[in-house]
Amino acid sequence: MDLLGQHQEEEKNKRNMGKKIILVSIIVSILLLGGLIYLIVVLIQAQAAVVNHAFYVDGTSIRIDEYLLLIEDDDIYVSLRDLINEIEGYTFYYGLYGSLVRSPNAGHTITSNEVIGFEGESNIIYKTLPNTVIDFANFEITANIRNENDRLYINISDIEKALNMQVFYERERNNVTISIFTMEFLEEHFNERLAERGWNLTLATEHNNLKAISHGMLVVNRNGSYGVINANFSTRYEILVEFIFNKIVFDEYTGGFFFTTSNNRMGKLDSNGDIKIHPLYSNVRIINHSPLLYEARDNNLYGILREDGSVLSNLIYSQIGGRGNPAQNRNPILIIPNVQQGADGIVAVRERNFGIINLTTGRELVNFEETNINDIYIDNVTGETRVSVQVERNNESRPLQEFLDFVNNR
Repeated sequence: MDLLGQHQEEEKNKRNMGKKIILVSIIVSILLLGGLIYLIVVLIQAQAAVVNHAFYVDGTSIRIDEYLLLIEDDDIYVSLRDLINEIEGYTFYYGLYGSLVRSPNAGHTITSNEVIGFEGESNIIYKTLPNTVIDFANFEITANIRNENDRLYINISDIEKALNMQVFYERERNNVTISIFTMEFLEEHFNERLAERGWNLTLATEHNNLKAISHGMLVVNRNGSYGVINANFSTRYEILVEFIFNKIVFDEYTGGFFFTTSNNRMGKLDSNGDIKIHPLYSNVRIINHSPLLYEARDNNLYGILREDGSVLSNLIYSQIGGRGNPAQNRNPILIIPNVQQGADGIVAVRERNFGIINLTTGRELVNFEETNINDIYIDNVTGETRVSVQVERNNESRPLQEFLDFVNNR
């Protein structure tokens, strides 16, 4: 019997078995390590998928439901209804302002100072004053208003321009943190900051001047004179408009400033601080946005200025625009489109007689003294533009165009 050979064979089998055990151990270890790595990756992905948004208005956290935010790739949209209804003094309504029809594709908010309107799938918003005859001021924003989930959504980058609020937001993975500050909050904030600096500056707190904050500017008072400084000041400030005016009012539509001098004459600066309208009047205000027109007043007489400040019509009128009479179903009117040979007209009153001025040339389209028009208005029922004309001792209401044809052909 070959005992030596048998022993060698057993030793060989033991070595092979040991190698197999080591190999199996290595394979098991690799599989366990791979499983551990996979588990870690799954946990990381699960953690990244957890949505933990935060939303603050004036430092106070608001509840985030499933409809408040729309997040797609790099775009963040906020529900206007849900945001606006969280802000004190703001209420959201569906439909166009002034319309009795509730439309899910349009909405507006009304405050004591302003109306702001939105339309779905449009990048144009409008602003106006409550109960005014002045046309809407249209503003272009960067992205269309979205209409989803029975809500209108605005891109987060457009909130500052639309609502005149400051917006800060940051994004980490899928989580978004948004902070919005209203004009009321910013008023208190900047007054405190100005007081801390000891610069003897106080913030002008009229509604229009607070709007300047979202445009990076502060209208401030220094020793009784008003000027404009940059809003992002630190240890010093930059003067954008010198402190030489008795009053300054920011005009959001043009980015300029109405101003009043020490002798109470009023004019306007453009967005660069250069004079657009010289201080020749007791009052200047915008009466139409498209085209942009100003009403100038002095000695209780009114005239019209063009966008560049030039005179369209001299200050010889007692009233610009028809004021209407709700008791008689008469709505006010200012601009009459295509009133004569393609030209638009503007309603004016001189010595109690109504007439129409050519919006391009400033020429009077009708003789104010001879036509005996005592009112021009829009019929509240039919929407037709009509005139009230004195005939002998009676007033007769006639369609405007019919009357103009009669006057021009007689």
